Amino acid sequence: MAGRATGRRYWVSHRRLSDVTWFAILFLLMTSAGIQAQEATWQSQLRALQQRLAEQDQRLAEQQRVNDQLRKRLDDQQGELSQMRAREDQSWLTTRRAEEVKALVREVLSDADTRASLADGGMTGGWNNGFFLASEDGNYLLRFLGQIQARYTYSHQATSATILDTSTAPPTVVSPSDDNDRGGFGITRTRFGFKGHVIDPSWSFLLWAGYDCTGNAVLLDAYINKQVDDHLMITAGQFKLPFLKEYMVSETRLQFVERSLIAGEFCGTYTQGIKATWTNDMVRLIASANDGASAINTIWHDRTAEGIAGTGRAEIKLFGDWSNYNEWESFTDDEPMMVIGGAVHYQKGEYGTTDRETEDARWTVDASLEMGGWNIYSAIIGENLSGATQADRLAWMIQGGCFVTEALELIARYEWGDSDVDGEDPLSVMTVGFNYFIAKHRLKITTDVGYGFRAVAATWASNPLGWRQDAPEANGQIVIRSQIQLLF
Repeated sequence: MAGRATGRRYWVSHRRLSDVTWFAILFLLMTSAGIQAQEATWQSQLRALQQRLAEQDQRLAEQQRVNDQLRKRLDDQQGELSQMRAREDQSWLTTRRAEEVKALVREVLSDADTRASLADGGMTGGWNNGFFLASEDGNYLLRFLGQIQARYTYSHQATSATILDTSTAPPTVVSPSDDNDRGGFGITRTRFGFKGHVIDPSWSFLLWAGYDCTGNAVLLDAYINKQVDDHLMITAGQFKLPFLKEYMVSETRLQFVERSLIAGEFCGTYTQGIKATWTNDMVRLIASANDGASAINTIWHDRTAEGIAGTGRAEIKLFGDWSNYNEWESFTDDEPMMVIGGAVHYQKGEYGTTDRETEDARWTVDASLEMGGWNIYSAIIGENLSGATQADRLAWMIQGGCFVTEALELIARYEWGDSDVDGEDPLSVMTVGFNYFIAKHRLKITTDVGYGFRAVAATWASNPLGWRQDAPEANGQIVIRSQIQLLF
């Protein structure tokens, strides 16, 4: 009995022990499962947190990219503002803007990186889109200007017929019959000058001179401006005849290597006299009393100075900014612009001479359209000559350009002209090419190729422009020109 009791107690005790063991094992298993579940939860939360951090990094990177773009746009706008301030738009020197000009000069002169003291009296100098000297109060400003154009020109004439100059008696040969191909290098333009203002910004001036392709010195612009009020400017001296827009655009801003052949015949180049320019936001009117077309560097009593000569031009801006009208290109960041213009010019020979006086009446109508990356310009010109010379002449041209990259512009031009001279073929010339802008007009390379569909007659032939006189009815002249320009 005692043995059975002892065995029962052992079995009971052993069973209780087994229950405890299983309970402990079960508890450990449940605890482990809980820990694993909790760990899985933590890992899920950790992955979610990592994903949110990655998304936040991506948003920060995107915001940084946007900030960089905004900063670049701000820098570009500041650069455009500096260019606008430096463009050769005569209307910027108005009385109302005089204090703004003074403030601009003071701001430039206060920049320690571009300012150099030259004298105890406050004369300063430096670089701001060009070298300059100025007084600290802004009343005196002198800018230095310069231009170099190095060019290669090649001309091929398809005929070997002898060309005669019928203006001489007897007619003389003006071109060898076997010299169909000519080419070579030259310095087409070497220019230097000064512009600025004195007394105050309303009194401005321009001196522009240099050497032509043969090395002869030549004086071009030499005039004084007075900005009377916000709209009216008076100019006196030697200046471009305000007739043809193609010639009024500076040679530092040409779209092709050279101006058109019809511009070379009708533009009138420089004259001496006085002109008044009235400008508002939409209209520009120019009236001039002068010595006549192409009266450059003449003396007052010279018989080539015309007895009566006057020029008037009107321009209407449909949209855009006047500052863009001073060049042909419409760069990709330029605002759209459209201007329609027209001009008339009349002159009569000097009175009291023994020669029969010639009356010259010219007119032109033109239109310019720029659309932020491409441009087109067209003009029609007429001229009536009476007196010693009688003729009714007419010409038309169209040109344009399109940017295919920010630096590369493709260009094309066609021109037609009737000289009303017996025996002369009408002018018919096509020119195509490109501009590569290294630093816009300050440093650029221009190359163009011209083809004469008809003979280039004596009226239109111009060696400085690269075209030679053809024999009658001899078409097919080819002119290749390539040029690099540097402005400083």
